[in-house]
Amino acid sequence: MCELRPASRVLRGANRYGWRKQMPTSDRLRDVDGEFPLAVMLWLDTHPTSVLAVALGLSAPSVRWVYPFGETLEVVVRGARVETYHQGARDRVGSARIHGMSSAADFDLLPEAPADAPFRWPVCEYPSRSGFATDSAGNVARFSSKRRGVVPPGLPPKLAGYDNAQWSEQVCMERLAVGHSDRSMAYPPRAFVANIRDLVASLKAPDVVGPARVYARFLGDRVLLLPEETTDFAPTLLAQLHARKTCLGCSRHDPRDVLSLATWNYAQPSSGTDEAFVQLSRPHVALPLTELAEAMGRSTAELAATQMDLSYEDSARISSPKVRLPS
Repeated sequence: MCELRPASRVLRGANRYGWRKQMPTSDRLRDVDGEFPLAVMLWLDTHPTSVLAVALGLSAPSVRWVYPFGETLEVVVRGARVETYHQGARDRVGSARIHGMSSAADFDLLPEAPADAPFRWPVCEYPSRSGFATDSAGNVARFSSKRRGVVPPGLPPKLAGYDNAQWSEQVCMERLAVGHSDRSMAYPPRAFVANIRDLVASLKAPDVVGPARVYARFLGDRVLLLPEETTDFAPTLLAQLHARKTCLGCSRHDPRDVLSLATWNYAQPSSGTDEAFVQLSRPHVALPLTELAEAMGRSTAELAATQMDLSYEDSARISSPKVRLPS
């Protein structure tokens, strides 16, 4: 059982950005270098999610575990070090060594993570790289290209992004569990959930390829991972979780993407020269055409005008020329 230490002892001198001109002392940090936000130090000293974050970091030191703070700051836990960066920047703002913590494998009992983590959700990318079209029955499907940055045929969403509201870990985990029950899993995964101990066991498997950058959210003894799609880490880790039957939910889409569970999903195979779209999953929730169009920032007429002369129910594979907007 871990013991939470008292909060940092704060010295005076905060500037207008919230940084400390003089560093407060901390029971967990050593070798502090550069500017280190007080909010991050208090999180590391007092909040149960920091115990999980550090334990996870020590369990998989090749992974950069990312926790966004404020509007532009990202905290990265890697092994026994914690680093701060401005969002999208490579130059560190500050760093420190984490003292007196153990990996998740060394705990008899990890703390329960509450849902009030002080760090925010990462930006949810709107499905602008997907095209949407209806079939002869008025059902809506989502088509994803295998080429990054290439929008496939179909009607793309018009909105720039989802409302950056406070999302619920519970709701997102429930959505991933629903999608996980489907007969097929598309790679690379955008999000998946596991018990933290099962996750650590899979991370140690020799087939799991690092390094990687991964956003993490905690709830109870579960962790929701949102890996960046730049390495083989996420597919190899998820394959291990599936092989051990310890995956609690997964999807190729962000669980905050309201369109992912209410549409048929088609994608081009990631390898080979076949340009056809293969059916990956069926809708898990029913939403009327009006709500789907609104979520895309489009009118119902615009979405209805994409109708193709086929049925998704009977189409496990659709050739590229059929997925087009009417002229």
